[in-house]
Amino acid sequence: MPPSSSSSTASVLSPGASGAMPTGSSSRTSRQLRLLPALPRRAARYVLAIDALAVLMLGAAAWSAPLRWRDIAVFTAFVLCGCVSVEGSRHLGSPASRRDRAYKDLLSAWTLPVVLLLPPVYAVLVYLPINALAQCRVTRLPPVKRVFNTAVVAIAGYVAAMAHRLISGEPAGPSTVKLAGSPRAIGAALIAAGVFATVSACLVAGVLHRIGPAMTRRQAFGSRDTLVIDVADLCVGVLVAVIWTVSPALVVLAVPPVLLLQRTLLHGELLQASRTDTKTGLANPAYWRDVAEREVTRALRTGRPLAVLLLDIDHFKAVNDTCGHLAGDLMLAEVARVLQHNVRPQDVVGRFGGEEFAVLLPNMPTEAAAGIAGRLRESVAQLSCPLAPSGSPLTVTVSVGVATLGPGRADLTGLLAASDAALYRAKGAGRNQVVVADAGRVLTR
Repeated sequence: MPPSSSSSTASVLSPGASGAMPTGSSSRTSRQLRLLPALPRRAARYVLAIDALAVLMLGAAAWSAPLRWRDIAVFTAFVLCGCVSVEGSRHLGSPASRRDRAYKDLLSAWTLPVVLLLPPVYAVLVYLPINALAQCRVTRLPPVKRVFNTAVVAIAGYVAAMAHRLISGEPAGPSTVKLAGSPRAIGAALIAAGVFATVSACLVAGVLHRIGPAMTRRQAFGSRDTLVIDVADLCVGVLVAVIWTVSPALVVLAVPPVLLLQRTLLHGELLQASRTDTKTGLANPAYWRDVAEREVTRALRTGRPLAVLLLDIDHFKAVNDTCGHLAGDLMLAEVARVLQHNVRPQDVVGRFGGEEFAVLLPNMPTEAAAGIAGRLRESVAQLSCPLAPSGSPLTVTVSVGVATLGPGRADLTGLLAASDAALYRAKGAGRNQVVVADAGRVLTR
């Protein structure tokens, strides 16, 4: 189960997350950590610390907050709008939760105005009733995840509200002059929105990193597309706050655009699904070829080098026959993870079906591509998974064919044919080898 924050709320706290909580300790800490059995110990401690920090911030904010019925009415109105968005997105469809990345709920349109318009205590509390409704009406998640989500938004809201007060020099209040009546006020609102998103994203990335230390920055913080959605969500939140100060009744007009923005998440998810291999999470053959065609065209136009690697898992049929197809699928996923973590962000790794993978290496000359191929071969050979029936670690190796743009290989078809021929030479040379198409060289361990 993935994290999210108010532009994305937090949740990676799922039974499918990697790692296991140690048990048997009689200490109070161990008893608390056993409440989070799906998490590694350091992730569980992090979650408990974030939850405790949110409670402390709630106490500090409540201690200094004056109780005004006007503030309570404004708070209630935005909570109701958030609940309407939750209910509306339930009927429109919600993006699927993924345990390996943050998901977006796009509720900053309603939580951010509370940060900008009201005392900090309301920013700490605003997500609690909205998230409770989501738990009852949308998706029932483990309580630890819902609590962590709420704690993340509470901390982000408190920090952003304090930053807004500090920069604007004005106490919070539903006033157009205080919110947007001067360059300083506008700057304070925009900075507070940025603080809100940044704190939330960092807290979510913190637990993701503790669950999967090998996770890339892009997986923890999201891609460029998700950043654009976050910015749009925050902009809507600031505009809703300004609209409220002009006429609260007009805020109702913001509900349809927020629901429409929610639909863009579904479109993005469907687009991602159409490009992704379900077993490995890598690019599927059609999408890999589409990207590769564009990169080859660009390389030919600019005169830059480009390489393609084809990798095949050696004796993979024996893995399926000995350990079963489920174990084979898990091994495929592990090999895919190793390949993805040992290339550059701009490189594209795809699954070509069965046990064959392809790697596109833009701006990569032959020698460097051979080095990458060797590193991938070694990394896969070091992979060890306890999937064998005996419980002993299961290992695999890969054979790799390398080809770069050159004479007779001036298009993707020629590149694939050359790298495929090199791959078969690697298998013929004894497997667990790298062969470079240019010279037919066999690079052994």
